[in-house]
Amino acid sequence: MSLGSRNSEHTLGKENPACLSRCSSTVSLCEKCRCSGSFSSKISALREDYFQELVDYYQPVGPMEKIHVEMLAECCWKMRRLQIAETASIKVAIECESDILQIAAPKSLFVVILTVFSEAKDNTVALGYVDDALVKTAVEFSAEEWVKNDFLLANQRARDLAIPRIDGSDLGGNRALKKAQSALRRKLQLLRERCLQNEHRRA
Repeated sequence: MSLGSRNSEHTLGKENPACLSRCSSTVSLCEKCRCSGSFSSKISALREDYFQELVDYYQPVGPMEKIHVEMLAECCWKMRRLQIAETASIKVAIECESDILQIAAPKSLFVVILTVFSEAKDNTVALGYVDDALVKTAVEFSAEEWVKNDFLLANQRARDLAIPRIDGSDLGGNRALKKAQSALRRKLQLLRERCLQNEHRRA
């Protein structure tokens, strides 16, 4: 539908680069308004200015053509604001995800440490020593090497006493076994505390 004698070559359905350019500049000005005055009142003023630019460009004749220009202005305005809102939303989501990962990562590692050492403690009760898989995991956590070595030596000593020998001989008797297992539990507890302390400092 033509929008006036002086602009008969333009139609409401035809995209106008000049119109879109003015729309983009209007939104840019909108962003600058956030630093001063009433943001909502400036938005309303810019919106009215944008509508007037379209009226001046298309020069609608009669109420129906004016309604079409109003609809065009409303759609373009909302599309531009939607693009800005979408970009801002993605930025906020990325920042939130980053914050969550920074908070959750240390907490999840603490949970892993507690779980591993809890299972290791159960091993000392059920087996009399800590099995190889848990030993390997426990010593991978951050702790001083001498603490890890003390734990490894204590666990090996308890393991040697707890596992029956092929020839049926006894390396030290029940008393020696209980003493070795007691030492192992102390070393295991110390390693656990050191790992938690070091992770807390790093977090």
